[in-house]
Amino acid sequence: MDSGFAVMDRAGTDPKYAAGQEGWAAINCASKRAYGCGKRGNSAVQDLDLLLYHGGLENLSSSLSVRAGDKMFRWIDQEIAAKGGMRAAPGEEDRYLRSKVEIVDKGLIVVTLSLSEYGGFDYYLVFDSVDRSLSMIPYIPDWATCYTTCPLPLRHDDGGGGGYSLVLFGGEFGFGREVDNKFLWQWSPLAGSWGRSSDPWQTKKLRFPTELKGRFFSPDVLFSFDGFAFWTDLALGTLFCDSRTLLRGGYLVNFSFIKLPPGYQLDRDEDSWPVEVYRTMGCAGGSVKFVSIGGKPGTSRVEV
Repeated sequence: MDSGFAVMDRAGTDPKYAAGQEGWAAINCASKRAYGCGKRGNSAVQDLDLLLYHGGLENLSSSLSVRAGDKMFRWIDQEIAAKGGMRAAPGEEDRYLRSKVEIVDKGLIVVTLSLSEYGGFDYYLVFDSVDRSLSMIPYIPDWATCYTTCPLPLRHDDGGGGGYSLVLFGGEFGFGREVDNKFLWQWSPLAGSWGRSSDPWQTKKLRFPTELKGRFFSPDVLFSFDGFAFWTDLALGTLFCDSRTLLRGGYLVNFSFIKLPPGYQLDRDEDSWPVEVYRTMGCAGGSVKFVSIGGKPGTSRVEV
């Protein structure tokens, strides 16, 4: 009997540990493909496996691990050398590989994969449960100032058969203050059809609501619901847009803002940080709900 859900640990498990434990199994991938990873990226990604552990009804938890073979490590050594980075020492057996589950939503698992302890060689892995495909793409470029490394996955249609996109939210900073230029970066397996195959991320301009002009907005929670995409600052409120408009390919995307209920907006100071410890927002029971536990950590009152 399947429970229907499980809580997934965000920290990726060491593949050496997973290989020696019961309950771990490789996820069957019908296809594997790399985007924007050079000529040898497609060959390298064939040497990657996702391993999944499910605790069952007694323990409603799950864990994920990423296993890489020699071909993958040879490829990353070539990439590091080509970009003048620092490679692993010759003959080093314990190769650097770290993974983190960013988000699981809409039948998609998005994982961050780090392949150099010195940084600069990070990738997203995306497993799509609809067609059982595994995709690897480079991290968002360094020049893109993203507020969070966690992308929002959006399906291109409600049925799940029309592909998907990952969307990142960011902006510009100037001399210690935030400026009003906000951007979205979108990636999709269909990116080649945009005519920008060398750069898998498509940039879009965000039209910021007037009530947030000059205010610092930092999303803590992101989700999609009923054809809309939401980025929520748990101290201020939620920005949202029509996800179908976002996915159509236009450069300018209009956003609206809903502030938190009266009395719940906060200044991000030492007393209220981190707000995600005692607040969240998401969709449940056909509506969007904001949850606050007592207002501060350590209290027990729950308000919705």
